[in-house]
Amino acid sequence: MIRSKEDLKHYMNRDALADGHDGGKPAFVGGWPNTIWKYKVYLRKAEYNRNCSGGLFGRIIGKWYMLRYTQLGIKLGYTIPLNVCEEGLSLPHYGTIIINGNSHIGKNCRIMADVCVGSTSGVNIAATIGDNVYLGAGAKIMGQVKIGDDVMVGANAVITKDVESGVTVAGVPAKVISLKNSRSNLSKKLFQ
Repeated sequence: MIRSKEDLKHYMNRDALADGHDGGKPAFVGGWPNTIWKYKVYLRKAEYNRNCSGGLFGRIIGKWYMLRYTQLGIKLGYTIPLNVCEEGLSLPHYGTIIINGNSHIGKNCRIMADVCVGSTSGVNIAATIGDNVYLGAGAKIMGQVKIGDDVMVGANAVITKDVESGVTVAGVPAKVISLKNSRSNLSKKLFQ
């Protein structure tokens, strides 16, 4: 969770590395990768202002970041609540991504399009996802499950039970199909 300006800079640098950028600011105009990068910048600045803002000016700036974060989220199809994702978040494509506000996603997570991390049966308790996890396109993670570190979730997998660390899961319902971990699908820059 972002608690200071140093944390904000660290999170933004790690998010840039996760998508292959070397840092810096997004260009004023550009294609969808630039728009996704802008979304992540607004997400992190909105988190910073929610967690650390003080005074009238801080609240005004915080409202502006929330507005831009919400607008870009609608444009890209993202529903990612504040303070859910740790540093190193990678969103390589636009498309529907829905994350429950009660879930927690660890460091260096790569989330592909059409992923849903939700709750079940009217209970608003959602997943805890570890560090260095790859969530393939169309993956669904439902209920109060725990996913360990270094897990690769295959495309269209449906997870309803806990997943141990360092494995690949796929299918409906998801089962371990390999002992290969997720690191080959994450940016190498995150581990240098």
